[in-house]
Amino acid sequence: MKIIALTLILVPSLTFASLKSLELEVSGTHFTIPPSCVKSVQIDENEEPVNNGVYFEIESPCSKQLSDLSIMNIGQQMTISYNGQLVQKATITSRLFGGFKFSTTGSNMMVIRQIIADWKSKPGNSNA
Repeated sequence: MKIIALTLILVPSLTFASLKSLELEVSGTHFTIPPSCVKSVQIDENEEPVNNGVYFEIESPCSKQLSDLSIMNIGQQMTISYNGQLVQKATITSRLFGGFKFSTTGSNMMVIRQIIADWKSKPGNSNA
């Protein structure tokens, strides 16, 4: 009985410790970036908090789809969500290919911390 109780406690914890998909929405178009397309997640912290951000490096085939989506929507607002939680709304100012960075200023920091923690928990990733 003790083993079953321990298993029930550990299993939910393990399910939340893996990188989830990023959901992007722009002009009514939804684009999902699955964890398999995320090559790296890096947090960029500077002395000036306004310049702090999170960089996602995206691999093929998702990088091509991201590029196509961004080219068609320059100047439009993009909504970035993670595991169903809003991270940030940002305006696309240039073509996004191979990755993107968004500012942590005005972002949902609780979700950003979860993204970083989930990335670090991915096997083979010790730093973000």
